[in-house]
Amino acid sequence: METGNFNLDAAIKKHVQNLQNKGSITAADGTELSSHLYDSTEALIKQQLTIEEAFIISAKRLGTDDVLHNEYSKVNISLNVNRTWAYMILGFNVLYAVPLVIFTLLVGVSNWMLRIYSASITTTVVVTTLNICACIAIIHAVLQKHRIARFIENCVEKQALRTVAWSFFLPVSTTFISSFLFPGFTGPKINSTIMASFHSSWVEMSFYLVFITFALAGLSLVASVSKFEKLTLKTLFERPGMTFLFISGVIVELLAASTRTIRLPHNSPEVLGTIFSFAIFGVVYMAFSALISFYNEKQSWRYLVVFAAVGFAIETSAGINADMNRGNTYFTAFYVSSLVLGVIAGKYIGEVLRNKNHALA
Repeated sequence: METGNFNLDAAIKKHVQNLQNKGSITAADGTELSSHLYDSTEALIKQQLTIEEAFIISAKRLGTDDVLHNEYSKVNISLNVNRTWAYMILGFNVLYAVPLVIFTLLVGVSNWMLRIYSASITTTVVVTTLNICACIAIIHAVLQKHRIARFIENCVEKQALRTVAWSFFLPVSTTFISSFLFPGFTGPKINSTIMASFHSSWVEMSFYLVFITFALAGLSLVASVSKFEKLTLKTLFERPGMTFLFISGVIVELLAASTRTIRLPHNSPEVLGTIFSFAIFGVVYMAFSALISFYNEKQSWRYLVVFAAVGFAIETSAGINADMNRGNTYFTAFYVSSLVLGVIAGKYIGEVLRNKNHALA
């Protein structure tokens, strides 16, 4: 039954536009499809069908969106090639710009806080909170990767050239602004210089966490490339590959090593501060090992050995050299012991939690 406000021209235009948004149909193809729809609709109208009924049947006879997309993709190969390059350029600019913008913002706010309030409790709380918020924002962005992907895909499909052109604006403008605000400094130098000016282990640790969160975000995205499930801890840690374990071992070692910046108050006994440092170091390995053990009832020891071996090698080689430079200290033995004990404790905790989860299920 025909609706009173049905517009054939608008309906055909919208239908063809939806097909073009799939990304495999050129303007010439769109014109050809529109002409075919007009001819088919007119032929059906002559058979006593209403305009709306004739259009619906013509559109169905033309084929579904996916079928047409697949057929035209075989013909218009250059469109797919160009779109692939657009995604590559856009992806590079986004992956370069996002960390650059975040770190420029963090350094800018930190520098402004130092100038206004100097190294005080206020600056420590504000900057530490800002760094932690940045970590949370990065994690949230990773969890929303499907929405972000759909948004980028929609932009590229509708305005590919404009989208790619605009993607250059953010990194270029941010680089120019950061070089103008911080002349004579480059990334790591200015970061370490400003963060050290706070004289706070919490500020340093929170800033290192931003770097490590970016690394973990990249690892999670890469590890989930071949998996179709929604990005969760289970998809990441269940039957992890050797590459994932190796890279995660490096990142966890960096995270554990960065905890050494966390120190107890200056009036605390030195022995207590040293024990605290060893304990925090082991807790980092314990948490990650618990995740591996929880999601892998079988072969968990195999995964844990590969994961821990990376940190063991890095900690041993770098630690022995540091002990020798400090004057024959023995911190490496204690940190390595914390690593091993953390992995063992993590396996036990993961098994207990898994058994409780099975019992509740």
